[in-house]
Amino acid sequence: MTLPFHVSCTLESPLLYELPDDRFQIMTTGAVGPLVAGYQFLLVNAELASFLASLEVERVTYRPATITDPRTGAVLRTHTRVVVQQYFHDRDLPDVPLSGYKILAFADQYYFVSPGLKDALEARGFEYLRFSEGLSQFAGCAA
Repeated sequence: MTLPFHVSCTLESPLLYELPDDRFQIMTTGAVGPLVAGYQFLLVNAELASFLASLEVERVTYRPATITDPRTGAVLRTHTRVVVQQYFHDRDLPDVPLSGYKILAFADQYYFVSPGLKDALEARGFEYLRFSEGLSQFAGCAA
């Protein structure tokens, strides 16, 4: 059975909170990593966003993101919001369509990629990305 791959970042990022005006506020200290996944959002740096857009990943759109740091007053425009419009539930895992380049959302805060997209990302050399097959990184899941 072919499974999607959970994608995460090896570099720690501060906790981000989405404000009502669509900006993101840094809640803890630290540098914002190249990929930040949170509740109902996925932010990626400009290089990764450009690469994903060039692949024409299915059912994904891109919007500029603004990140603010209330402690320093800094405003960052270094990331792009990736709007993922394809979702799955754990019970659907064996039947998720995975041909081509796809990003899928799980539980509104975890993001998965198709095997083809994983291979393309690895070939491009995004060394800060970490992949785990299926739900192997989630407690209580055997898939």
